[in-house]
Amino acid sequence: MQTETKPQPQEAKTLGKPVKKAIPPEQARQKTQMRDLIEMVILVAVIFLAIRLTVETHSIDGPSMQPNFFTNQSVITNKLAYLFGKPQRGDVIILHPPTAPQDFYIKRLIGLPGDTITLGTNYVAVNGVRLNEPYVTTEDNCTIYVTAQLIENAAQCKTQTITLGPNQYWVMGDNRQVSDDSRIFGPITFQEIVGKASFVAWPLSDIHAVNMYHGVFAHVPAPKQSTGQTVVQMPLMLGTLVAVGK
Repeated sequence: MQTETKPQPQEAKTLGKPVKKAIPPEQARQKTQMRDLIEMVILVAVIFLAIRLTVETHSIDGPSMQPNFFTNQSVITNKLAYLFGKPQRGDVIILHPPTAPQDFYIKRLIGLPGDTITLGTNYVAVNGVRLNEPYVTTEDNCTIYVTAQLIENAAQCKTQTITLGPNQYWVMGDNRQVSDDSRIFGPITFQEIVGKASFVAWPLSDIHAVNMYHGVFAHVPAPKQSTGQTVVQMPLMLGTLVAVGK
């Protein structure tokens, strides 16, 4: 008499099916580590891209914004600042100058679209209000050193009035005598603004938020309705260029 046997439960599950070979523990560990590494690389790339699209670091080179910014300082630029808000008078911005679109300049925003800017020999007025500017080194608008050249026109310098168009902004350096700004290259457009310089990030001993001096412009009235035309586009300085030392 034959004795019948029944497969064990585990054998029943695999009966008629291929049995998967168990992965050695070391190989499984390496596979898990590789997956974790790939996930980390992707995460870092996403974070880097997000930061790159929102903030950027720019190094200061030159004296045009002294006494508030100095060569070798680094500022953090908020590239999304004007996606959620409008530029304000007094903002310190990073921009591409129209005369050198590949370069980055740092300047202070003085005039908004529709504003009327009055440049005297030693003052600036916006919409009829003369500014008291504590951030400047000098209020002289008639002598400017630009890229190692002296533009000197003090004898002929006259009060000049500029009315900005609907997409034009007036920028000036805090160190007026050595700043290549809207007095030289005219107004800039919104598209030429890279972002708002929010913090000085280097050197570590000098980390601080950038002072925008918005209070200086608190009493400036809103501009009259713009005609859509710019009264003046030419540079303020028309004097002779004289080469000087760097």
